[in-house]
Amino acid sequence: MKLKAFLSIPYGNHGQQKLFWNVLTASIRKTAESIKSHSLEIQRADDAIVAFQVKENVRRQIDQCDFTIAVVTDNNPNVFWEIGYSESQNKPVVYLVDEENSARISESPILIIEALKCAYRGSSLADFVENKQELPGELGKKLEMFLVQAIDSVIAAPKRHLLMTSSSREGCKLPEMIANAKQRICLITTNLKYFVSFDKFTVEAEGKEPVFAFDPPIKKGVDVRILALDPESPIVRYRAEQLRMDHDIMGYREELRESARRFHQKFKDNGNFSLRLYDDLPLQITIIVDSAVVTSMIKRGQRSRETLHFALDMNTPGTRTTFEGHFEEVSAAPSRDISSYKWAE
Repeated sequence: MKLKAFLSIPYGNHGQQKLFWNVLTASIRKTAESIKSHSLEIQRADDAIVAFQVKENVRRQIDQCDFTIAVVTDNNPNVFWEIGYSESQNKPVVYLVDEENSARISESPILIIEALKCAYRGSSLADFVENKQELPGELGKKLEMFLVQAIDSVIAAPKRHLLMTSSSREGCKLPEMIANAKQRICLITTNLKYFVSFDKFTVEAEGKEPVFAFDPPIKKGVDVRILALDPESPIVRYRAEQLRMDHDIMGYREELRESARRFHQKFKDNGNFSLRLYDDLPLQITIIVDSAVVTSMIKRGQRSRETLHFALDMNTPGTRTTFEGHFEEVSAAPSRDISSYKWAE
């Protein structure tokens, strides 16, 4: 089995410092190559730099790796961010720390201090850098045990990339997913009519009347962001023709307006709710609920709610970049908050 590990490590600001961290990187890579049971590739953020997209690039690399190796000796803020992101994605983390730098270790966040760490001797490594000698073998032997443990953890972890498929939106149990959201809901769609049926898009409440699925997360403070097609967009005509509604384009525009207006009127006073209207042609109808994604195809002659739906775990390689990236791009593209439209009030 071929695995990847993301190496979170300081880079240094000057020659000798950079050389030190590069030597440590080389030592870690040499150790990875020595593991006979599995093929392990070590990847650093600067292995694939994309100008002006550094953060997204790092997230993409961590998403595509199986676990993270983090050098926490210098309490580097970038390393701590990468650790936090790795933890949020349930990636195992192997910590490396200079055992001679106890003062800096004690300054680390408490969750790092108490984590299991592989110690190395910085002064010994510095001597090898200074004298340009062979890399120390002691670190390699110790680190190999930690890497094997991480590999075993990755292999033993259950893989739940494709959560379900359904021939229609109803089969995905979206009301239940939304009602139970804990952190975020991101919805990008053409038409909100399906979601704004206050009397149908509901969940059962114990001993009470069914509640609109968006009510519980909104009340709990869950971040809810919605993108819908601008009813005034020229793209509406094109989509209406796709749906064979070209005989009633004005009626289709009003359907988009009314569904967006109803959503806006219901939640406009909630600070954790936003609804923006885009003038674009996205190729995804997608809802992100916490770490799950439900997506469907836009199909000619058929509303997307009736097409095949896929539910994916956000940790599936490429999923986060594809869907989160698309949502942010459409949100940043020509789009306006619904409150800027007179008809919304």
